[in-house]
Amino acid sequence: MRSWLEDYWLAPVPAVRGWLVLRTFMLLFAFDAIADHLRPAWRYGTAGFNVAHARELDVLPAPTTELYVGAMFVLAIASFVVALTPRAPRALMGVIAVVYFWSWSSSMHDSYQHHYLLSLFFLAFTFLPPLSSWDLFGAPGALAAKPVEAKRGKAKPAPQAPISGLRELTIGFVVVVIGAAILYAAWASGASLALGALVLVAGVGVMAWGSLVSRRDGALDRALPHSLVPRASAWSMPLVWVTAAVVYAYTAVSKTEPEWRDGAALRDITRNGARITGAVDFFAMFGIEGDALWTFLGHSVIALQIACALGYATAALRDRAKGPLRVVLDVIAIVALLLALSFHLGAEYMGLQIGWFSWYMILLAIATFAPASMLSAGVMLFTWPLRELRERRAESASPIMAAVLALIAGAVLLPLGMDADMPGALGACALIGVALLGAGLYVTLRREHAAEVRNVAIAVAFAAVMIPIALRVLGGDEEIGRDGRPAPHHDVRYDYWRFAGGDFRRRGEWALALDAYVHANRHAPRGENREEQEREMRERVRTEGPRREER
Repeated sequence: MRSWLEDYWLAPVPAVRGWLVLRTFMLLFAFDAIADHLRPAWRYGTAGFNVAHARELDVLPAPTTELYVGAMFVLAIASFVVALTPRAPRALMGVIAVVYFWSWSSSMHDSYQHHYLLSLFFLAFTFLPPLSSWDLFGAPGALAAKPVEAKRGKAKPAPQAPISGLRELTIGFVVVVIGAAILYAAWASGASLALGALVLVAGVGVMAWGSLVSRRDGALDRALPHSLVPRASAWSMPLVWVTAAVVYAYTAVSKTEPEWRDGAALRDITRNGARITGAVDFFAMFGIEGDALWTFLGHSVIALQIACALGYATAALRDRAKGPLRVVLDVIAIVALLLALSFHLGAEYMGLQIGWFSWYMILLAIATFAPASMLSAGVMLFTWPLRELRERRAESASPIMAAVLALIAGAVLLPLGMDADMPGALGACALIGVALLGAGLYVTLRREHAAEVRNVAIAVAFAAVMIPIALRVLGGDEEIGRDGRPAPHHDVRYDYWRFAGGDFRRRGEWALALDAYVHANRHAPRGENREEQEREMRERVRTEGPRREER
């Protein structure tokens, strides 16, 4: 029994799974913290009222608007650093896990249930091995083929023998990227997804063929320092999978209530099928309609979540299994992948107000259930330019250059904080800027950490470019319009200030409401504003003073 447990938790797993899930999760969370978490930040500290999720958490600092906004900016910038630096700092990942836990657990203003799961994932990520793409695949020059022996007496350089499967993997990867771009464009515009799906499936097929060819020949494995699928001992990855299995199993059990089994809950969520007309029409072709349809869908969701739970529970065993067991586990993984994608994409299609949770689970399903050889090939090709750059430049980083980059990155954070126009943002950016300045001064004295400081500075500078974009174009996805579909994206700052203004107005804080509406109108999208409310608040401040008088 002990040997089996050690094998389950401690045996090496494909390192690309942990590498991919860490970086994709943290990159998504960097945008999520800005686009989704900042919108309700005005609630914190309202009227001095706060209740933590548990009595024991009252020892933590009570959140205020400034603290919460500052925490979100710190989390976003730190997440960019974890996602983009070659070796994600474990200590920084631990800071993210702790700050994020505080941000939601210290106040019932945020009772979003999936915070619990993300906190558990972030805690597990803290213990993933800090591996870079260079550690996994080495220099791109490693894929230079062995020269074919030249004929005697000829001075021409020997031609290079191609590595079997590499061309197919490269073509398939490019097609997958194109297919994903077409899918996203179609999704965003409301157009048909058929073309993007077809291109994506074709790319996956070509990559699968290339993977089979390379595995049969073995030349690609021999050319890379640790084969195409390097392995690493990472007990935290099975911990992530077991956590996901428990969540899916629990949700399956919770849906055995009569309201789910007879489809009443689904009927209500989808507004009697108005949000899933395509699915309703599809099942109608097979004679499944009316109450029978909702009963079928209710039972199907339970079966789907059980299958996903089984897939995650067996994920740690799959990549090292052999013989018939490997075939069984591969089938379970493929079924779980297809079901997880259909379930979470369906949740997005229905416009459920669950934040960005579906996308986290889609990323986890792909990183867990997709063949390791295809994931490794994708990461190897995607990181090729960065590894080529490292191979061409000097191995040791210049301390002076690292200090200059840190100074520049810290400086660009100040206009970012001012542009954010939200309380606490400038303070958080200034704090990170000072930390970068200190790191730059430090490396001028201690050369051995120059590369790390340089990498962090580049990641922070990238964050300073991407956060304003997230603020301007990713807001509003949780607001449901009159047609039952999510409203168009718009400025996060507009959402923050108009909601804050509405709360101040209801509580009779005329001066505060006026200030909020002035800020909201500064960031209002075309055709939408709060100018009427601003005029009303100006009149109330003029006639009644800064707040409503208590009687």
